[in-house]
Order: sequence, then structure tokens, then C-alpha cells
Amino acid sequence: MGGGSIKSMKRLKKNNRLGFTIIEMLIVISIIAVITAAVIVAGNRARIAARDAERINTMGQVVLALERYHEKYRGYPNSDNAGCGGWDTPGNGTFIDVLRTEGFLTNKVKDPKGDSDCGNYRYYKYAASVYGCPADYYVLEIMDMEKTTGKHKESKGWACGTRDWTSEAEWVTGHFQ
Repeated sequence: MGGGSIKSMKRLKKNNRLGFTIIEMLIVISIIAVITAAVIVAGNRARIAARDAERINTMGQVVLALERYHEKYRGYPNSDNAGCGGWDTPGNGTFIDVLRTEGFLTNKVKDPKGDSDCGNYRYYKYAASVYGCPADYYVLEIMDMEKTTGKHKESKGWACGTRDWTSEAEWVTGHFQ
């Protein structure tokens, strides 16, 4: 073989390089980073929606337990006024304990992100004369939903007489005795 063919083989090897350039590697890393960020955001949204759904499901169980209590005792559990701002909460109040002791509620009532001193759920039983309502009633609230701000679409809302609790909590319901 002549000297010219060695030079052309070296040139051929240079042109048929193995590996990636730095720019190609940066492009691949950028694409992977964008895809990873999208997956993380979607996962966080799904976890938030799941926790909100768990909150609404928990309150549905509490409402059913309150109705079963009402069927047996012809009234709803009284508030003990010892909770946060007078409201009964799972961490500081008796209404959950009464529902569990009576067997109307089997699951522990706890917010999926954990309970603060006041908790995320509130209950209060009002007398008919309070706010000019026609009968005794209770109000049950979820204070903080994660997915939305303001009234949550699953909330039935509750107003009676001169007070509307709908704007005070992100999810609220109530019922007359």
C-alpha cells in the first residue's frame, strides 16, 4: 500500500467518528430534563387530586355517620366548644369520638397531609336561634383543599338565616335536625 492510502484511511476514520459531540449530548440531556419535569409535575398534580378526593370521601363518611347517629338519637352530637375557635376538630373535639364509640364511624378521621392542632376538618352543632335558622343544625367543613382555592366544586355549600358558611371554607355542608 502506498502512503496516499494511509492518509485517506486516517481521513476516513476522522469522518466516521464514534461517539457524540458535546452539543448532541446537551440536547439529549435537555430533552430528558424536560420530560422528567413534565412527569414530576403530572405526578404532583395526581397526588394533590388524590388527597383532595380522600378528604371529600372522609367527609362523606362523617356525614353518613352523623345521619346514622341522628336516626338513633333524634339529634346530632353536640359541640363541646373546646376545639379551635369553638369548632370541634378530629384532634380537639368530641363529635368524632362519639361517632366512633357508637360504631357509626370506623375509620380514623385524619387529613392525608397530617393534622395540625386544629386539623383540616371542623364540625359545629348550632341551636335553631343562632343566625335565625328554623331548626337545630350542624355545619361540617374542610378548611383547606389543595387543588383549588375558594369553594370546591364538590362542596354543597351551606347557608342558614343570616350566615353563609360557603365562603368560609373550601368545602362545606350542613343539615337541619
